[in-house]
Amino acid sequence: MDYQLRCWLYHLYMLLSHLLILNFSCLPKPSFSLESLPITANSTFDKSFLGLDKCNACIGTSICKKFFKEEIRFESWLSFHLKLPSNYQTYYLGRYTDDGKKWKPIIVSRLLSQKQGVESDKRICDFGLKKDNCSIENILRGTDRVYKWMKADRLTPDLVQGLSSPMLWCPSQRLLDRIVRRYVEVLDAGSILMKHFTEKDKLRLLYTLSVNTHPIILQVFPGSEGWPFPRYLGSCGRTIVIASTQPIKTFYNSTPDVVADIA
Repeated sequence: MDYQLRCWLYHLYMLLSHLLILNFSCLPKPSFSLESLPITANSTFDKSFLGLDKCNACIGTSICKKFFKEEIRFESWLSFHLKLPSNYQTYYLGRYTDDGKKWKPIIVSRLLSQKQGVESDKRICDFGLKKDNCSIENILRGTDRVYKWMKADRLTPDLVQGLSSPMLWCPSQRLLDRIVRRYVEVLDAGSILMKHFTEKDKLRLLYTLSVNTHPIILQVFPGSEGWPFPRYLGSCGRTIVIASTQPIKTFYNSTPDVVADIA
């Protein structure tokens, strides 16, 4: 496949990602009002629900505290038994708060569906010839690719060569530098070098780029700079939290310029 075709497919992928975000926006808004809810104990999270038990073969842990401090809540938590939502869902509507008073609408999305996650982990375990007590992280650490990542101070095209994401089919050094500089799952983000990355940070970034680059796109191209993507709020295990966007149906009567911009 030649360079121009790869790049064309990459831009097509970005457009489809945009449409995926708009599909999320079409979801109905939560029908509950969290402002009036008393702060009471909810169901205890188990790590497997968030995919936190899979770390460091995960996205990150930047927003985990909000889950465990009950500053992120799901619609189904209002049921009588306060059970967690089904872990077979790929996304959940909810709200989060910074002060316990004002609750903002969010979408909690999984990196993969449960079926896809199980199949992906099984392939890795089969690759490592492990059937019982399989550690995804340990198997990944034993690969040549991860060994090269651990030694690298800068993300270069050769380190992502062969990864399946269209985003990485024709990566420039400028794009890779931007990925590292905008990667919010590490402390002291802002440098194009990975010298401040721990081994677990590098493994998480590699895993995300390998499995689903959607969280990376949201970080690299933030809505605050005019890109057509919702705000990335953070991750916990294999789930990400993004700001809920305005339903697309609210733009039906907009001016042609606004409709064209959305399209």
